[in-house]
Amino acid sequence: MNIKTIFFDVYHTLLSVDFNGNKEAWDVFSSFLNSRGVIVDTVQFQKMFGREKQKYYSSVKDSEMKLRHHNLVNLVNAAFLNYDIKVEKKELHELIWKFRQSYHPDVNLISGVSDLLCELSLKYILATASYAQSYYTYRELEKSGIAQYFSHFIFSSDIGYRKTDQEFYKICLKKTNNAPEECLMVGDNYLQDVVTPKKVGLKAVLIRNPLTDRQNIIGDVKPDGIIRLEDIKTLPLIIQSIK
Repeated sequence: MNIKTIFFDVYHTLLSVDFNGNKEAWDVFSSFLNSRGVIVDTVQFQKMFGREKQKYYSSVKDSEMKLRHHNLVNLVNAAFLNYDIKVEKKELHELIWKFRQSYHPDVNLISGVSDLLCELSLKYILATASYAQSYYTYRELEKSGIAQYFSHFIFSSDIGYRKTDQEFYKICLKKTNNAPEECLMVGDNYLQDVVTPKKVGLKAVLIRNPLTDRQNIIGDVKPDGIIRLEDIKTLPLIIQSIK
């Protein structure tokens, strides 16, 4: 099989992140509004944000939030505008980054990943294909030192579809200019990283991460390879064995 491009999930595949976020991180936004003369507490801001979020999902006819995905930067900006507060893009990005660092302070590179990507990048085009918010995820990839290995950065928040929707992977293929059979998806979520991409025609390797593997119930759609997270450096051998 002539694999040309490998798509990688980010969180729990390349970077580790805590499941439980620090809810006090939302104070970042209410404190900012207070500094601009708008007296609002964190709960009030979250309600305003929630209304903007629901408005978005209603507009794309996905009220159950199963297929589409919002952009956090856009929603926070929309919430601010409800208070007649306009924020420059750079300042808005820094607020989002401050929020992220408080909400998930421990984001770390998984052992073996850097060497793996370095090796694979010499032979394949690498791209992220992640259910994530692009602004802070890209910064975390840069901070971890592995952004350099990717030619394409594709995030659900930018294209508006979750990885459970086949449209996500169709857009990925357009961005990398590949046919489905030229691509491999690697990730830890059976439904998002195996079932959906294989329905589009990609090959897929499932990463068994002990923190997320209990959600994976293998059904009729089989991955083309399975690797334990601690053995992720063996991925090149798995790729060679895929037919």
